[in-house]
Amino acid sequence: MRKKNIDFAPVSEFGIGFLSSFLISDRVEVETAMWESTRGDKLKRILQIDGPTRLVKYSEQINEGPGRYKGTRVTLYLTKDFSTNSESSWEFIKNYLEEECVDLPYNLELQYVDEQGEMSTEYINPIKKNMEFPDILKESSLTIEVDDNDTGLKGEIVLFNTEILQMEIEKHVGENKFILSDEKSFWNDVKRGPYEYRDNPPSILIRGGFKISTVPGLPQSSVYNIYNSIAQIYLDWKKTDDLKYPLTNLARAALADNSIVKDSITRIIVTHLIENSNNIPIDFLSTIIYRQKEIEDRKYLENYNAFDLFNIFFKCLIHVMEIPFEDYMAWKNGGQKLLVYYHYKARKESEHGLYRVILDMLLINISKPVVRENMVLLKPPIKDWEDTLKNLVGFQSHNEKWGLFAEFDEGYKDALYINTLMYEFFNEKYRTVLESNFDKNELQLSMRMLSRLDDYVNQKVSQKELEVLNRLKNLVGDVKVIPFSGNKKWTLNERLN
Repeated sequence: MRKKNIDFAPVSEFGIGFLSSFLISDRVEVETAMWESTRGDKLKRILQIDGPTRLVKYSEQINEGPGRYKGTRVTLYLTKDFSTNSESSWEFIKNYLEEECVDLPYNLELQYVDEQGEMSTEYINPIKKNMEFPDILKESSLTIEVDDNDTGLKGEIVLFNTEILQMEIEKHVGENKFILSDEKSFWNDVKRGPYEYRDNPPSILIRGGFKISTVPGLPQSSVYNIYNSIAQIYLDWKKTDDLKYPLTNLARAALADNSIVKDSITRIIVTHLIENSNNIPIDFLSTIIYRQKEIEDRKYLENYNAFDLFNIFFKCLIHVMEIPFEDYMAWKNGGQKLLVYYHYKARKESEHGLYRVILDMLLINISKPVVRENMVLLKPPIKDWEDTLKNLVGFQSHNEKWGLFAEFDEGYKDALYINTLMYEFFNEKYRTVLESNFDKNELQLSMRMLSRLDDYVNQKVSQKELEVLNRLKNLVGDVKVIPFSGNKKWTLNERLN
């Protein structure tokens, strides 16, 4: 083309996007002309491409008069395999475009010519749409408007009360019972849970008018087969340092690096929950699920007083664990009462609540855990614990759950290790002998291996893992390990025999 003095400025990022046309077609024709004849440009340009490895045929036509051609038309000549079932192939393309083109400044006109030469025409109007959901959920939902100056994220997030959502789904979705109209799609979308629908939850991240992925950083659902949030988030190139959209992967199915968006969405949600906690029911706040590893960037928490955070999220603990008020008062006033912090049978669906991530960071500074089988209790707080929290700084950088050691309660005082499913500890009784023979990394490795040995007896281990386990066996090989799974208690001498 350049030999004929024809040049162009490519706008692609990878140079391969247009090649995807040949996944379903063996010939592509592009016709394009300026909408307005600026700079005297009155030509219609035509590109004919007979395959991804063939030459491009280029031609020009005079394009003048009131009926002149405007815009761009792309014609795909479908491959024989793809066009065998003409109706399904046409529906496939149309549905794909409707799903992916969500906010463009122009309409799409689709024309399909079948094997008999019959033409059908349809239009797609990819304008920005507001998120909609059934009115019955509006009183039990929380809408968060997103307009973040730091990252340029804009849009809307809606969180649902999982317990109410689950009850409504049971009413509206069954084997032969679906709600009619557009609500049918909503109920079925949120019904498909993380295991069945992990790659396509009802949320969209939009870049330049096109859907590129789901929205990272949303909370998990406390019920495995239900999504408890929907979101529509737009990326704004004007707020980036290089004034460009963030790069996608080659398939344009996700951002090349979604960590910034993920951390930002998490921050936006968490800060909204904290700052509006007085207006959010405790049963709702308790079901917002984030695991500790999912909140990696916690710097924004330093904007809040630790004592205020304690008061917000300890109410969730009281609600989930169904702690009597008099027991809480006896505990906070320094009595001898041990308070249940975790029990795998108590409201199990909320065990990974956001409230627990926050409390794990705070309670380590004012209390100590006491461990029973499948249970963690809290010792009464230290003297002047409220002042300690009020003056506490740097708590948001703490990434450990209580540390590696804890006091074991009556009946378990001689055990080496207890796994409660969510928390695991070595017995404080063996701290001296373990810390004098293992460094911190080796102790963490030992703990991971004990958990793995509980689940799988004859699994492969690395040379380093085997060396650490054998050293542990030589020290405390006859001491009982308390597994979570309900398996019989065992010792390293028995398991590594």
